[in-house]
Order: sequence, then C-alpha cells, then structure tokens
Amino acid sequence: MKPRHVCFTSFLILETLLLLCTASVQTWAQERPGEEKANDPCSGPTALFALLNRPTVADSACVAKPGNVVLETGFQRQVSRDALPGTLTTYPNADVRIGLPRGWELDVLPPNWNIGTGTEASGSLSRVAGFGDVGFGAKYEIGQFHDVLLAIDTVITVPSGANAFRSRGTQAAVNGIFAYSLTPRFGIGGELSVATLTGSSGAQPGRFTLLTPDLVATYQMPFPLQFYGELYGTGDTGGVARNYWFDGGVQYLITSRWEADIEAGVLVHSTRGTASHYFGFGFGFLF
Repeated sequence: MKPRHVCFTSFLILETLLLLCTASVQTWAQERPGEEKANDPCSGPTALFALLNRPTVADSACVAKPGNVVLETGFQRQVSRDALPGTLTTYPNADVRIGLPRGWELDVLPPNWNIGTGTEASGSLSRVAGFGDVGFGAKYEIGQFHDVLLAIDTVITVPSGANAFRSRGTQAAVNGIFAYSLTPRFGIGGELSVATLTGSSGAQPGRFTLLTPDLVATYQMPFPLQFYGELYGTGDTGGVARNYWFDGGVQYLITSRWEADIEAGVLVHSTRGTASHYFGFGFGFLF
C-alpha cells in the first residue's frame, strides 16, 4: 500500500474511534443528568444564530433537530496582494443539513462555482472558472455540560470539480467543537480541526495533515442582531504556510427561520509574507 493510502486509512480509523468515544461520553451524560443544564442553547426564538455554521469558519456545536432541514448559502470574494495579485470569487457556498434522531445530522455540500483571476509574470491578466469538489459529512452533538455544549463533525470531499479547482485526491477533516455561554448574550466557541489534505508535486498527488485551531466570540443584542469576531490559523505543514486570519461580521434574523449576514476577514500574519482579505454575505434558512 502506498504511504498516502496508509495515511488516509489511518485517518479514517482515528475518525471512527473518535465517534465511538463521543457515543460513550453521551451515554455517561444520560446516566448523570445532574451534570447537564436543562436550558438548551440550540432552542428558542433566536436559536438560528446558534444553529448556523456560517458565516464563521468554525462550525456550530448545535445539530439540526430531527425532521428539520437547514440550508446555508452565500457569496465570498477573496483578494490577494502579493508579487502576483489576484482574486477568487466563490458561490453559492451551500450546506444542506438534515436533522436525524439521537443527536445526529447529515450534511451535503454541493460544489461551488469558482472564478479566479490573476496577474501573470509577464503582466497579462488570466481568468479561470469552474466548479469545485462535492462534499458530504455528519455531525454528532455530544451533549451539554453546565454551560458548555460539545459536538464533533466530519467532512469528506471527493475530487469531482474542474481541473483548476479540484483536489488531487479524497480529503477528510474531523472537527471537535465547543460553545460556552458566559452570559445570556455573550458567548465563546471554538473548533479544533484535523484534516488530511492533498496537494500536488508535479503531476503526482501528495498528502499531508493540517491542524487548524479556531476561536469565536459572539454578542447578541436585545433585538435579533448578533455580532461575532473570530481568530483562526493553519499549521506550517505540507508546504502550507502558517497563516493567521481574523474575521468578523453581523447576523440578523429576518424571521426566526431566516437569517442574513455579512462578513469580512483579513490575513493578519503569514510566514510567506502574503497579504489577503475577503468579504462576503449570505443567508441561512430553517425548514
């Protein structure tokens, strides 16, 4: 078996063990109800704020309720300013989340339409467009312990997009997620993601592991408006530069089942000295 296949197989085994561990923790929580808080942060008239994965990079610790479907979609444009500046525009950035019994949800990520522009070394402009890869995954809500909600999710993408935007092999990530309510209006959350990704070395694919820590703070106004700020980074592995990003935005509930948001982010540090920022907007719907 080739080394990259061994790495991917080991990753899937680790993912299975993590899911089994979370099931054990959930069983412990059910046996000790006194350790859980009766109040459910994923319910209530403004629960859609807590339920949506977007617009943050970190996913929500809440899962879709059984029988519910959550649709998330948006537009994002990233601008890079280095030796050869360029832009990347993506939409619809869709995520279809289907609520299942026993704290599970199923996720389907349709391919994005990508438009990339850049400046060649000769000074001429280039443009390429096409679909990205399709993905799917699942989330499991471990449980609530006092004011802390824990969850775990996994995402797998398969190389199915256009040549310019497809991965060189199947990719997978496992994310540990938490949400902590400091006050009824202010909370923090976070995610630790471990991913096995593919890059390219000439015409041959290569595989590497990427660790991404993420921390989010949210503040909800007395009316249905919420602000957030987020700091996340990527490790210097597999030829990927160590980058640290900061992003923030505003979310507004048009109704209890319809959310709109705007977002903006900036690259605050890169080991390769690149400069980049992005902005976007989107919507979330609960059916």
